[in-house]
Amino acid sequence: MKISFKLTILLLLVSFLASAPLSYIFIEKSEEIITKKTFDLCYNSASNLSAVAREELLLNNTFDGIEVLLSKLKNSNDPSLLSVYVINKYGVYVADLEQKRKGKQISQSDTEYYRTIDKPNIKEILSEGSKIIRFEFPVYLEESQFDSLRLGYVVFEYDDQILYESVYRFKKNLFYLSIGFLFFIIIFSYIISKIFSKNILLLSQGVEIIGNGNLDFKLKIKSRDEIGDLAKRFNDMSNKLKEADRIKAALLNSYSKFVPIEFLDFLQKDSILDIKLGDQIEINMSILFSDIRSFTSISEKLTAEETFQFVNSYLEAMVPQILHNEGFIDKYIGDAIMALFRTPEQAVDGGIDMLESLYVYNKNRKEQNKDKISIGIGIHTGKLILGIVGSELRVQGTVISDAVNLASRLEGLTKMYGASLLISEDTLNQIKNKERYKYRIIDTVKVKGKDIAVNVVEILNGNSDRIINLKLSTTEVFKKGIDEFKQRNFKLAVKHFQEVLKIDPLDKAAQMHLSRSQYFFEHGVPPDWEGISAITEK
Repeated sequence: MKISFKLTILLLLVSFLASAPLSYIFIEKSEEIITKKTFDLCYNSASNLSAVAREELLLNNTFDGIEVLLSKLKNSNDPSLLSVYVINKYGVYVADLEQKRKGKQISQSDTEYYRTIDKPNIKEILSEGSKIIRFEFPVYLEESQFDSLRLGYVVFEYDDQILYESVYRFKKNLFYLSIGFLFFIIIFSYIISKIFSKNILLLSQGVEIIGNGNLDFKLKIKSRDEIGDLAKRFNDMSNKLKEADRIKAALLNSYSKFVPIEFLDFLQKDSILDIKLGDQIEINMSILFSDIRSFTSISEKLTAEETFQFVNSYLEAMVPQILHNEGFIDKYIGDAIMALFRTPEQAVDGGIDMLESLYVYNKNRKEQNKDKISIGIGIHTGKLILGIVGSELRVQGTVISDAVNLASRLEGLTKMYGASLLISEDTLNQIKNKERYKYRIIDTVKVKGKDIAVNVVEILNGNSDRIINLKLSTTEVFKKGIDEFKQRNFKLAVKHFQEVLKIDPLDKAAQMHLSRSQYFFEHGVPPDWEGISAITEK
């Protein structure tokens, strides 16, 4: 394709991009203004009508007052106004501007539709090939109280073609103007492109030479215009590319050791080239672990390629939720994700967003006739050491902390407790505005590798409203059961957990506590029992 033709296309495109948005905004704004004015006019007229119609619709006797107002509207000489009619709550036309439908019954489908209208509404409909703008105003027993007894409806219908006539006329004129402008731009662009094409061709050839790897090539254009300046900058670019090529080689060598870019900010490094083995920083962060439940069973049914496609599609749905909440991925462990956040709020919000994204992901899987998946998320907050480990031949950014192990253990507990998102009480206590979340403390555990017991908190956000409401409704009774369990009052604990399960039979945490309480009630507890659940496996 010739340069002159490209310049012509470019100028045409620039002209279009400059004019099209303005035209579009003008047209849209015009339609918006007309629609708003129509809405306001209809609202005022309908309010006046409804004030008269309210009593007459309630008595359902005579409708003289409505007829008088309709007569005034008919004499308003508004060419766009097609019809105004009033329908009672039984779906019968009680008044009609044209006197054609009075006393008739609307269709069953229209009756059902109007019952869904609970506030003033404007919509477009098609009638016999013509577009009609319809304004629907429900009439209630009490004025301006849309939750009181509904008496009927006031409906205005406008001719779309007449109502927006000025807009359509402007569109038509704009089209003809654009055609003329197009021909002018084509001629003008052709002349300009011929003038500049010679030196531009030289620039194009120079780019090709540079692209082939000859970074020592220099242009010899001496003109004192923008093309000359461009040639000078081209030569400067050639020098910079040569330097960048040298830096690139060094960067490639550094990248081969692979250090996550997010580590630079924490380690206060300007470039990955500044990273050195042993760089580290101690910092308080929130660690998030997530894992697909029964991933092994799922992957056994898939080929290797299908397994990778499945994992990647899942990660594509989850990772943006982490990044959106200012977290970053530390590592992937098969289908598991380990992510780091600066604050516990960001981590919890990220976990909730992951669960909400999972709902959409499962919906798409269902459309593809695939089984939905479940995930578990565990979050803990604490001090950790973030740094670079490895050897001079291969380095890696990593996190070293007991907090990482606890976050992983919490994720492992989600399946046991039938929860989607578990956090430590330490994480909850560091959240400034706890009221943002719905949660409950479900157990005190001592996980494998930890000597100190941890209170486990279930975050309910991200679940369905049904699950959230069920668990919130039993929170107080559930807490009583936990308290009695810790005080060795197992008989009372059994009673409380049974009460929870009557309301929510699928509460897995309550099921587990009920089973433990019944066992200890029948067999007793060891002498050193502290009311803490010892978890020996992940």
